[in-house]
Amino acid sequence: MTQSNSRIPLILIADDDKVIRLALKRVMKKAGYQVIEAENGEQCLVEYLKHEPDVVLLDAMMPVMDGFTACKHLRSFSGPAPLIFLITSLEDEASISQGFEDGVDDFVLKPIHWQLLQKRVEYLLQTKRTKEALRESEASLAVAQRVAHIGSWDLDLVTNKLQWSAEIYRIFGFLDHEVSATYDLLLERIHPDDRVFVQYAMDRALYEHETFSIDHRIVRPDETERILHSRAEVIFNEDGWATRMVGIVHDITERKQAENKLTYMAHHDPLTGLYNRQYLLEKLQRILKVKNLAKGALLFVDLDNFKIVNDTLGHATGDRLLKTLSSKLKYTLRDEDILARIGGDEFALLLEEATPEEAQGVAKRLVEFIGAFRYSEEGVTFTIGSSVGMAYIETNMEAEELLSRADRACYLSKARGGNRIEVYQLGQDELQLIVEEASWTTRIKDALREQGFSLWFQPVFHLATQQVDHYEALLRMQGSQGEVILPGAFIPSAERFGFMSQIDYWVIQAAVQCLAAHPELHLAVNLSGKSLSDPTLKDFISLNLRQQSLEPNRLSFEITETAAIVNFDHARVFIKDLKNLGCKFALDDFGVGFSSFTYLRELPVDLIKIDGSFVRNLDQDLINQALVRSIHEMAKALDKKTIAEFVENEAILHILQEIGVDYAQGYHLGRPTPDL
Repeated sequence: MTQSNSRIPLILIADDDKVIRLALKRVMKKAGYQVIEAENGEQCLVEYLKHEPDVVLLDAMMPVMDGFTACKHLRSFSGPAPLIFLITSLEDEASISQGFEDGVDDFVLKPIHWQLLQKRVEYLLQTKRTKEALRESEASLAVAQRVAHIGSWDLDLVTNKLQWSAEIYRIFGFLDHEVSATYDLLLERIHPDDRVFVQYAMDRALYEHETFSIDHRIVRPDETERILHSRAEVIFNEDGWATRMVGIVHDITERKQAENKLTYMAHHDPLTGLYNRQYLLEKLQRILKVKNLAKGALLFVDLDNFKIVNDTLGHATGDRLLKTLSSKLKYTLRDEDILARIGGDEFALLLEEATPEEAQGVAKRLVEFIGAFRYSEEGVTFTIGSSVGMAYIETNMEAEELLSRADRACYLSKARGGNRIEVYQLGQDELQLIVEEASWTTRIKDALREQGFSLWFQPVFHLATQQVDHYEALLRMQGSQGEVILPGAFIPSAERFGFMSQIDYWVIQAAVQCLAAHPELHLAVNLSGKSLSDPTLKDFISLNLRQQSLEPNRLSFEITETAAIVNFDHARVFIKDLKNLGCKFALDDFGVGFSSFTYLRELPVDLIKIDGSFVRNLDQDLINQALVRSIHEMAKALDKKTIAEFVENEAILHILQEIGVDYAQGYHLGRPTPDL
């Protein structure tokens, strides 16, 4: 089947998981491709023989016939060869080698990065079209090479005469009327640091009869650098003498830049440009495994009073503060220090090979610098501080353990008032934390007994009608001085000392009473993971609704994605029971890592609440736009509605409406208030 620019490419999706097939179908159709489907490898072969698709997206593990076997059969058929992508969670060398031996063109690892998959299909289809065009018409070779950034050359080893295509001139930055094709001229343009490497590869091909295939840099006459992929082989006569060397050069600069950008994104925080948690862990693992350091330290830094910024002027202001602070912090550290952002207002600082005294000095300067930092916006000046936990590097320890120690020391620093440094001491931190947290038990008990808790309400808008659909009920505690205490301050202690069930019961009862007082109101309340295994909670909810003569569909519940997966069996039964009662259910904070896509079929939730980290900078982040779109399309395929939180401005709202997200909430639409 010959490809042409006027024909829409046909893609065959073979996967036994219907949800994955639906998701792949939507992504590929959205990209403009035609799509057909198969449920296993055997059906894939039948569909291929019927339709001869251009691309096959093939799951590795399927019943009847797996992807590896199906790939071997596809490659044995006569006729045009399709591009074959193998979708797999297998990353071992043997599986990858087997796949390439069976004829796989590319691998797609699970969980699937939808935008990257789309780009891979697009790129390889383009490459395929280019190769076919080269075979079809020698006359169009120059045009095809220009499109693909590929140039070809042919060196006569007897006469040392070189011929090259017109594209070579463009790639190397030559003007075709100014220079003649010579081997020395090509070699001269190779980057000085790569020249010996390229010469060695060519000599090896010449004397050891090996094809060479390498990436290297060139320097154009205007001093700009390009990255090329060079491939060449030597042609020998009947007597075994080398007579010609023929090769191609492919300008892969843009592709390499894209790969480097993806690598950068994988290791850096998109907001601040600092390293992220993933990079920090990888760095720690390398240090602890290779260097086996006996000295050095890791600092865990939590900003004090940062929530005040978000609550006063919104998350966008908080983000700008973090960017400003991060840019200044980098210049206070040594070149070898590694600063990473590992959470909302949490940072980590790796001090390689620092002595305890040096680490203490750095930590002290860090606390002083952040304490002196001021940020002003809209006439308001904010002062923040920092709680710092420090753990020393020891031999034979794991990266996660080192990070956990620094985190626990930071928690102790915060519990003792913040703006201080605490050093982790083995065996003492847990007791100290318990003592510090124990003071919360009295406050939580008093709040439960004396109505010290209250509900605040944030509107959730239906985007199609632009009307309030319902409100989310948010828990608050009243402090001794009348201040409002957010859940982040007391929930960790409530979880530690077993108060979450009592708090959940209080929230449900308060929400039902509120519904009874406002007949037109619909509310969503958050439940803790503890509630999923509570055998009496369903009856408590039912009793409260009956006592107030309320329709159950006016009350919906939210549980976090993490809690649902950790308690999966309990979650499935609990959600089903509440839906049978007539209540609705939402899966909160959904989408981090796409970890729960495979669980969605088993969780009978009505709504998917997209994690705010994807939404907050949606107007500035194309990757997050693609992720939000993918989550929405997946939810739509499963007949579930979507809610986006952290909608901070009109631009984000407009993007969500364009994607088709059903509901939205955030400071741009309405802040939490104690009154309805």
